[in-house]
Amino acid sequence: MTEAPRETPSIPDPEGEGTWAQRTFAAFGNRDYRWFFGGMAVSSVGTWARTTAQLWLVWRMTGSETWLAWVSAASLLPIALASVPAGAFADRYDRRRVLLMLQWAMMAVSSALAVLVATGEARPGHLVAAAAVLGALRGVEMPFRQSFVVEIVGRGTLRNAVALNSIMFNLPLILGPALAGEILAAAGPTPVFFLDALSYVAPIVGFLRIRTPRRTTAASRETVLAQILAGVRHLHGHRPAKTLLGLLATAMFFGWSYASLLPAYADLLAPGDPAVYGRLFSVGGVGAVLGAVWIAGRHTANPVRLVTAVLVGFALSLLAMGLWPGMALAFTARAAAGFCMIAFFATANSTIQLSVPDDIRGRVMALWTFVFGTSLPLGQQAMGALAHRTSVRTTFVAGACVVLATALLVAALHGLEDRQRSRSTT
Repeated sequence: MTEAPRETPSIPDPEGEGTWAQRTFAAFGNRDYRWFFGGMAVSSVGTWARTTAQLWLVWRMTGSETWLAWVSAASLLPIALASVPAGAFADRYDRRRVLLMLQWAMMAVSSALAVLVATGEARPGHLVAAAAVLGALRGVEMPFRQSFVVEIVGRGTLRNAVALNSIMFNLPLILGPALAGEILAAAGPTPVFFLDALSYVAPIVGFLRIRTPRRTTAASRETVLAQILAGVRHLHGHRPAKTLLGLLATAMFFGWSYASLLPAYADLLAPGDPAVYGRLFSVGGVGAVLGAVWIAGRHTANPVRLVTAVLVGFALSLLAMGLWPGMALAFTARAAAGFCMIAFFATANSTIQLSVPDDIRGRVMALWTFVFGTSLPLGQQAMGALAHRTSVRTTFVAGACVVLATALLVAALHGLEDRQRSRSTT
């Protein structure tokens, strides 16, 4: 498959000269990116609000932790399964048009779910099925969306745009659940589900307004499987990308999976007080937004060194939560963990995207999504089982130690390679 040559829209490099604000928000100088950011941000608020209401409604219907687990698994696993073939299609078809169609499809599913809830016909199985379908559509969307960003802003501003995307998806993590909580208390779940359906209007309008040239590709004679394998082979021969994906898998499985244990951890801090859990959840989002802003304005000359450094910071934050569970320290460490993990995501994601050719980016980002979408739910199950056998604090400490050891090992090996490279050039 080959792509017709064309100019990629570009704006000044944020890693060049300029004020902090100019560097940090450089991608906003691109009109198309502003439409993309605004539409997806509004939709993310609706998604997080619906997710919150969905779990609340399942719990009210069943009172069963098993059903809650089914809803969570139905949301995550289809993302991983759908993303891999979607990556091949993302390298074949016009990404903007596909993304627009996906917004319409997700609006339709969300609207159907809202009608079921409003008429009182919704059952737990309906909520699980809707979560699975929306998860599969999101899995298709993610490789298209992540590889589409470079078409909007160009390679020079990609790192900044990826960091700003982290704000786009983490600020709604604070706003969506808070909005859902207020609506649930005042009017019940129905308005929340209709709000989610309505929120898809924003990205639909955004994708209609984006003016990037239509992406044209030559017909490919390769099968989807052959294209997927080509992406795997490319990553296999690209050591930095393999390292970053390995760090992602470790961080998700042993590290970020701790978030599923926050309700139990909150009970250690303040037994029977759900408000503490809500604040712990939100403060992580605040830290994540600050981390994204920090990365957006930062010049990153050595991304591997940066990702290992922030992973060390994340591991130390998780270690502090496990060893010294005081209220003030817990909130501070939770915010620090959010800051470090989003700094890791944004840097690793943009580094991989910048290291691969344009015609294979969709497949590579599909593999990123697959690693993320499988490592996190598997880690949640493993860490949950360990917590059941030992304790939440012990689980936090164990996970932190694995992430810390991995990050330090990679940092040491990378430093050794840098020194050997320096000697060979002198």
